[in-house]
Amino acid sequence: MQRVFRILGILFITSITIAGCGGGGGVQSDPDISYSGKTTPAAVSGTNANELAGTALYGTTGSDSFILNVAPGNNAAEKAGVKPIKLAKTLTTAARNIDFSKAPVSTISGAVQTEKDSMPGTCGGSASFNISVDDVTGEFSGSMTFSNYNECDGEVLSGPVTFSGRLNLSTLDFVEFTFNFKKLSNTSSLGKETLSGTLSINTISPSNYLVTMNMVYQVNSSKTYKLANYVVSLNESGDPAIVNISGRAYHPDHGYVNITTLTPLQIWSFNDYPHVGVVELSGANGSKATVTFTSNNTYTIEVDANGDGSAETVLGCSWDPDVCM
Repeated sequence: MQRVFRILGILFITSITIAGCGGGGGVQSDPDISYSGKTTPAAVSGTNANELAGTALYGTTGSDSFILNVAPGNNAAEKAGVKPIKLAKTLTTAARNIDFSKAPVSTISGAVQTEKDSMPGTCGGSASFNISVDDVTGEFSGSMTFSNYNECDGEVLSGPVTFSGRLNLSTLDFVEFTFNFKKLSNTSSLGKETLSGTLSINTISPSNYLVTMNMVYQVNSSKTYKLANYVVSLNESGDPAIVNISGRAYHPDHGYVNITTLTPLQIWSFNDYPHVGVVELSGANGSKATVTFTSNNTYTIEVDANGDGSAETVLGCSWDPDVCM
């Protein structure tokens, strides 16, 4: 990945199962992925804070021994959950790479212009798409198919999506862009996630985006996790990039935590992890975990399990070597 959190954002998925015709001869369509885990606030503790932080920030499976670290290390094969910030950045890059000028504005008022094209991933694969644009309102819609689409971030997208949004007709840049997907495949050397939901992008400036995700994801055909109203504010006008995140993350065994960025994350273009920033995860009865990034390789997790405002457990962690204790 050329910029660390190229990601980069959560979908509140509505599971739709379409039953086939009755009488025993009908065929049931492939169902959407649905979340079936705990839906109550998580009781944050010293024993589950790592997993909850992973679900909220970097992805997880239920058997992770240390979730925040998705780099190779102990149990690295289990650290395969979806990385929300990376996903937000990757899909934002795909949306930005559509050349809307190839669907030219017509001289006929209200005409709908269409375009078919494809674009390569920076590090391999491609994405082909069809798009229709209304030349009066700027509204557009279309479909896209990712084929091993690789934006150099160690993850590869494959599968179909639909999208819609609105253009600025003066600049032919999108103002709003929403992806809808069911069973989009996201594969890395650590495993495979199947994603279902929506990801919406709002342009603030050419290098500043607000990405909102509502999504369910399944890790290695096993447990499902959910991100609801998960918002990534991504500003890449300089290096390091500035990232703020908020929203709700659901872990199937523990329940959900609410996410608040206390100090914006800073991420160098040449690094995989933030070196500055503080994120708070709050759960049931005032319990919370505070994740503080202290250098390119280190961070801490402070756990206030009883909600009295004082941390009972402080974990010192590093990316390499893969330790947190």
